[in-house]
Amino acid sequence: ERKAEMRIQFKNAPAVESLFGGADVPRNEMVIKLQPEECIYMKSNIKTPGFASAPLQSELAVKYDTRYFGDKASSNPDAYSRLILDVLR
Repeated sequence: ERKAEMRIQFKNAPAVESLFGGADVPRNEMVIKLQPEECIYMKSNIKTPGFASAPLQSELAVKYDTRYFGDKASSNPDAYSRLILDVLR
């Protein structure tokens, strides 16, 4: 299986240790997947809802197949199909 993705890990937030009481907090991260399923998602640390101040990693995702081709009548062509169509035009 071929896989192509880019991962961008951001620097630690300033004073993260004091904000979350010394808890181990993962870095915020943005991931752009190019192959086999195109999608973009952002992992972000947020405060747990309520009075607790524990960190919680949340994810915001956009998957191209479900967002733009959800009706299943059309599909997103792969890179080689797009290249061949461009050459034929």
